[in-house]
Amino acid sequence: DAAFDKNLISLDDDYRIILANDIKDHFTHASVTEYFFKKEGQVINLPYKYLPNKAYLAQHRSKSNF
Repeated sequence: DAAFDKNLISLDDDYRIILANDIKDHFTHASVTEYFFKKEGQVINLPYKYLPNKAYLAQHRSKSNF
C-alpha cells in the first residue's frame, strides 16, 4: 500500500504490478531488488466483486514515470 501511495508501483490494465522508473533507476539496495523486482509483472489477487477501476489506475500511472 505504501509503495502504491508513493507512486513507486502501480498496476497495468491487466492488474499486473509495474515499477516506476524511479525505483528501477535509484533504488539499488539488495532488499529493494529482492522485494520489488521479483513482484514486477505479477497479477495481484483480485476481489470477486468491485475490481479496481481501470480509469483510476491510468490516472495513478500518469502521476509518475512508469
